[in-house]
Amino acid sequence: MGEGQTTSMRELIQIESPSEHGCEQPTIERWQVLEPIHGRWSWMTVFNCCDRVAIEAVSEEERDKSRIKRAA
Repeated sequence: MGEGQTTSMRELIQIESPSEHGCEQPTIERWQVLEPIHGRWSWMTVFNCCDRVAIEAVSEEERDKSRIKRAA
């Protein structure tokens, strides 16, 4: 990081699924991440509006689609 830049961290509370989220107008970020312990790809949905996070395994159908895209 350059001079004058700061990084902040915040604590997120994990919920079982995105359907448990209750804000009226959520602000979200969604990333596909590799879980290092299990060695599998998952979707991580961060609800910035209330500091909640849900992690869901990538379905086999989604995984197959991404393999086809990479091979093309």
